[in-house]
Amino acid sequence: MSIHTHLRSIALFLLLLIGLAFASPPAAQAGPQLAACGQQYTVKRGDTLSAIARRYGRSVTELQRLNGISNRNRIYVGQRLCVRPADADPGEIPVENTSVTAVAALTVVRVRSGPGASYDVVGQLRQGEIAQVTGISRDGGWWRLRCANTLSRICFVSTQSTLTQPVDGQAPPPERIRFAPGAYGDSRDGAVQGEQRKEYVLRAMAGQTMEVRVLSAGEVSFTLIGVDDGEIYKRMEVGEPRWQGVLPRTQDYVIRVGGWSEEVQDYTLTVTVR
Repeated sequence: MSIHTHLRSIALFLLLLIGLAFASPPAAQAGPQLAACGQQYTVKRGDTLSAIARRYGRSVTELQRLNGISNRNRIYVGQRLCVRPADADPGEIPVENTSVTAVAALTVVRVRSGPGASYDVVGQLRQGEIAQVTGISRDGGWWRLRCANTLSRICFVSTQSTLTQPVDGQAPPPERIRFAPGAYGDSRDGAVQGEQRKEYVLRAMAGQTMEVRVLSAGEVSFTLIGVDDGEIYKRMEVGEPRWQGVLPRTQDYVIRVGGWSEEVQDYTLTVTVR
């Protein structure tokens, strides 16, 4: 073999190695199992199969079976995965038992078909509405409900404390604030302790300016929520006992007063609307 032939063979071999090194990973194929899939997810950079399984309340083994994956460590960016079979019973989504039997919606809360914000919205709970709880997601972030007003037999709402609150079957209604004729404001005295919250509600018109102030010697603040739009206009934070703003729409507004101390915290709530 001449030296030129030998060098040519080496060059071809090196080109082959370079081509293999820069080859793209296998294209994600929508296998036959995706044809009957109830919900799909597209893999993003940094995803792992175990993280996707936790996000959708599934096991890694189940996702491998649904998608024909033999190696749990081999998924690719852009790959479409089935995370819920089309014929899945919502009751099959893994949840844990809980001592909570019912929750009340503290504002308008979206009801979803599964334990995560990526699941479809199948309904809503209005402020003050109570729903029966049948379990809690493994990560503790979602109540599983038995919903009567949706197409789903089982559905989920967030456990976030600004959205839902466990109750004994009946949520105390907020105290309605009504101004005296010709007045632009009113005050209420109250007290909270620990995680206790007290709620007030008042009607206001779009374009009006509302000012809410909570005076207290302790650590007391408040949350301001629109009942119809579900918007949180002010979150409960220490050191922020006042809010003022122009209201975007005509609706009821809920003021939820709370504190952080185990001792009783007295307060005075003052609301003005002009």
